[in-house]
Amino acid sequence: MAQITIYITDSFGIYVGSQEIDDHGRMPPGSVLTKPPKHTGSEVAHWSPGEGWEVLADRPPAPEPPPPPRRLLPKSVVQERAHTLNKLATILAVLRSAGQEINYARWFAPDWPKVFADDPGVLEILAYVGCTEAEIAEITAIEN
Repeated sequence: MAQITIYITDSFGIYVGSQEIDDHGRMPPGSVLTKPPKHTGSEVAHWSPGEGWEVLADRPPAPEPPPPPRRLLPKSVVQERAHTLNKLATILAVLRSAGQEINYARWFAPDWPKVFADDPGVLEILAYVGCTEAEIAEITAIEN
């Protein structure tokens, strides 16, 4: 069987080496058949699908990691925790007050039984009824 050279890139498209494989073999992810251009010193060869190779003066910085996923809490857990801290009656009174109709409707919507732990409306009401930062953290904590 004949061998071919493949050129391997990392997850950012930067050339990291080459490898010989069987010409009927499967190409590993991150590999290309086109030889990268020569580069020296701190330069790196960068592969972009559809565009090919380019020489960069330096390795580009790693992209920022994605933000963590938003955490959902059952509203019943939030209510129980607020009750344990003797804040539930005050929260319910605030939700029933004038100007809070949308928050009241959101809180009691039967088709949405959970709330995001970082929901601005929830955090605002908890702060408004006098919850300390520690109490807010306790009410919105995720249990593993």
